[in-house]
Amino acid sequence: MQQQQKQQQEQERQNQQEAQLQKQQEQKLALQQQQQQQLKQKRVSQQEQQERIRRQEQQLALYRQNIKLREDLAERDAQILRQQNRIQHLRFQEQYEARLRAQQAQLAQARYDYYNDPYYYTAPQYRYRRGTQYYQTNQLRHEEAGAGLAGWLQRGLPCRPR
Repeated sequence: MQQQQKQQQEQERQNQQEAQLQKQQEQKLALQQQQQQQLKQKRVSQQEQQERIRRQEQQLALYRQNIKLREDLAERDAQILRQQNRIQHLRFQEQYEARLRAQQAQLAQARYDYYNDPYYYTAPQYRYRRGTQYYQTNQLRHEEAGAGLAGWLQRGLPCRPR
């Protein structure tokens, strides 16, 4: 008889624990759905998203031009080294050119999906000042900046304003 009561009590306790666990899971799911809904509500307009993507693509184009210019200059320098018969310097220059070509090839192959990157579609949530200029950023870039600063400080590097 006592054993049956103990078993019943144990069964009731297990049922209660399962009910609590299920309730916690439901609350967690509801919270996740609420967070997703909030993110959807905080989207920027499609025009703003296009503007952000356009600015990023402009920066990428400038970066590609910069690499091409460096490659052209490196090629010219290598030609001068050949004429001057400076073999050691020429080898170093050729290695530099090879690195630039590899970097340019990597950029040419790179395809980025801006439309699935939260930076390009979430509204700004943070405002900061740098010098006399104010900037706005979203959660993603704020966390990246914080991680960068934390790494900077972790290495013991000084963090001073300009």
